[in-house]
Amino acid sequence: MYICSFISIILAMCSYNSTVRTEVQKVNQVINQHALKEQSNSGIVLMGSGLSYPDKIHSIHVHYRSTDKLKLNQVRKLFIEGVDRLLTLVNDDRELESYLISYPFSPTNVEYIIAFRNQDGSYVSSPDVAFVTNIGGIIHYDSRDPISGELYNIHQETFEEAKKILAKEERKND
Repeated sequence: MYICSFISIILAMCSYNSTVRTEVQKVNQVINQHALKEQSNSGIVLMGSGLSYPDKIHSIHVHYRSTDKLKLNQVRKLFIEGVDRLLTLVNDDRELESYLISYPFSPTNVEYIIAFRNQDGSYVSSPDVAFVTNIGGIIHYDSRDPISGELYNIHQETFEEAKKILAKEERKND
C-alpha cells in the first residue's frame, strides 16, 4: 500500500514538472537572466522567486541577498536600478507580453526584496539597512536593532518618489 502511494506521488510530481506552462518557463528565464545581471552588476544573489498567476501573470516576486552594509541612499540606488532592470527585461520580451495582466508591467507588479545579511546569516544592524522590499509600488526600508535583533521600519516611499530622489541626487553629483 505504501509503495503504491509513494509511486503515485512520484508520478504526479514527474508529470507536473513536464507540463509547466510556457509562460511560467518564460518568466523563469527572465528571472534567471535578471539574477545573472544583478550578481554581475552589484553582487546580490537570488535566493528565491515566484509569481502570482491565477489566470494571467499578476506579479513577479524575487528575493535577493547581499552581504554589503549600505545606508538608505545607497540601498535606494541599488534597489531602483534592480527593479528597473527587471521591468525592462519583462517589458522587452514580446513573447511574455500576452501573458501579463497589464502591459507594460510596472513596479506595482513586482515584489522585489533585498535582505542584507552578515556572513553568519543574521541581518546587518542599524544604522545600515537590513531589509528592503517593494510591495504594490511602496518601498519599505528596515533596519535591525543591534540589541533585540528585531527589524523595524526606518523609511518608506513610493517607487516614483524614490526615482525622483535618486534623479535629484544624480543631478547634484554631476
